[in-house]
Amino acid sequence: MHKNNRRFKNYLLSAFLTASASPAFAAGGFTIMYGNKSLEADNWRPVESQQEAGFSIEFQGPGWPVTAIASYLTSEGSATAYGPGYTLRIKGNTTEIGLGVRKYLAENRIRPFIEAGLMRVTAKLSAEVTGYYSGTASDSDSGNGFWLGAGINTLLSDAWSIGFLGRISTADVTLGGLNGEAGGKHFNFTATYHFD
Repeated sequence: MHKNNRRFKNYLLSAFLTASASPAFAAGGFTIMYGNKSLEADNWRPVESQQEAGFSIEFQGPGWPVTAIASYLTSEGSATAYGPGYTLRIKGNTTEIGLGVRKYLAENRIRPFIEAGLMRVTAKLSAEVTGYYSGTASDSDSGNGFWLGAGINTLLSDAWSIGFLGRISTADVTLGGLNGEAGGKHFNFTATYHFD
């Protein structure tokens, strides 16, 4: 993992532990996400469709019109191609670490929301050939970007909700000497634990 990403994850964990114990925050939640990330086919074929998982932490202080949100998402896809005397395995993955805000549009049992933020993305492509010819190659890069999202939470109780989150993210990286897009379209199911 990129050293800056590891530092950022440690910072988010420290912020979560500090803020959750602070009376300055009126409410918050911890969300687990799982779904799919679709990247641009021109840059990522045949691994443009990737499984995705991650989590987010949000806090809202007294009187805040929005919640502050920090998120971590990682995706991975693989594909195998066969030819005369060889097998080619390709793997692609991305990691997005973001900070932003979320606005809930209703305070009922069903709560739609919109969100936006800045992110740091790390992307990697690797290939392995076995058979008459064998070898490996890989490249990775990181870049800054932003995301826009919308979703809905349905409260099951005062402490738990389930929902859906859709995002569009964008960030440029250079892999194999070519500049491309490492963001994409995200479609995730969510489960959230709410705390006061």
